[in-house]
Amino acid sequence: MVDYEVVLARKERYQEKQRTIYVGNLNFRMEDWQLEDYFVQYGQVNKVHLSKDDTGRSKGFAHIVFDDRRDAINAVNEASGAMLEGRAIRTGFANQGKGNRN
Repeated sequence: MVDYEVVLARKERYQEKQRTIYVGNLNFRMEDWQLEDYFVQYGQVNKVHLSKDDTGRSKGFAHIVFDDRRDAINAVNEASGAMLEGRAIRTGFANQGKGNRN
């Protein structure tokens, strides 16, 4: 028997991954709201996750989820190398990096 709630949840996670970008080389003083303010120029931002260590200090990278995949594509293409708070940022699609680092 198929558990439709599980299938729907997997589909939603997959669709969110398709709209999620990675942003690296961030200034360590960046805040979530600053990233949202910058990336909204490419489209509606659904969520910003700025990675932080156990002390609450930024790790220098974030994941941003857009409402529309086309906006995510534009952000990856146009924001890569842009200067943000004194640093040239790197952009790409989430989970297209080196994979697991064991």
